[in-house]
Amino acid sequence: MSPLRVGVAGLGRMGRRHLRVLSELDDVAVAWTLDSAGAPPETGATTRAGASPVQSVPNFLSIDDVIDQHVDAVVVATPTFTHAAVARSLLAPGRTLLVEKPLATTTAEAKELIALAGRLGATLAVGHVERFNPAVLAVRELLAAERLGRPLSLAFRRVGLRPTAAPDVDVLGDLGVHDLDICALLCADELSVVGAVTWPAEGLAESAQILCRAGDVGAQVQVNWRTPTRIREFTLTTEECLVEVNYTTQAVEIAEPIDPQHFERFSGFQSHYGVARRTRLEVPTSEPLLGQAMAFVSLARDGTPSLLASGDDGLRAVRLAEQARNLAATDRRTRR
Repeated sequence: MSPLRVGVAGLGRMGRRHLRVLSELDDVAVAWTLDSAGAPPETGATTRAGASPVQSVPNFLSIDDVIDQHVDAVVVATPTFTHAAVARSLLAPGRTLLVEKPLATTTAEAKELIALAGRLGATLAVGHVERFNPAVLAVRELLAAERLGRPLSLAFRRVGLRPTAAPDVDVLGDLGVHDLDICALLCADELSVVGAVTWPAEGLAESAQILCRAGDVGAQVQVNWRTPTRIREFTLTTEECLVEVNYTTQAVEIAEPIDPQHFERFSGFQSHYGVARRTRLEVPTSEPLLGQAMAFVSLARDGTPSLLASGDDGLRAVRLAEQARNLAATDRRTRR
């Protein structure tokens, strides 16, 4: 089987990560990279199979130089505000495109890309990488097997330091779309945003609180660039238990109720109030981006279905983020 020829557009932080994981796959050949600033030194690691250094892959400075280059698939990891234009130029009949999240900056742009891919017979996917987090997969499988009880609520917290480079999207487009996508993935009913607040009121929002609903399940998403330490976690409350998930460590812990106790002394209250039976799941850890790359390659090679976010999934995340912005703006106008 000949290697799948892949191009990588954008060699910023995420583009270099995509380049690294693709170079670790034996059945992939990175044919070219595209970055107007040139290829950075960090891309010079050798592949797992001992092939040529990744830095030896030709880097083109203009998108016009790669349009006619033959590749089976392309990863678009350019700045968010360029996603629509770059993807539009690189979509081609039979080609598979993975566009980093968010798919676009507006629902109109996202819909245009989906329609164009359909007309060309191309395949469009979106890099919602948390779908391949082993902790998320474990919770999704337990829900599907009905082993956790009926879901009641979800609470997501993705907070931390401001991006080192000046962001080109607000915190909803940068962080919020991750958890909005996972929330939609875990809920059986269609997800909608019913309330939101953002801060500051002017310019790019750096903090947001989002309230969502999916059928009878309520959800809240907290994101910001201001908390002095990075936290990536969510909890799921069901009729039978509480599930605590850490995206980063990929730990999953299930808390189940035990017989309640009554305390006469404060010391007993301090040490035993809220005690539950806790079970930590054995979840093998792995790099989500590598899992996503493998699914992307399978999709491009033979159309193998997987949890890889489709264009419609990407559109949904963009639409939910837009709903949150609009509701937050309405709330600000109402309070003036």
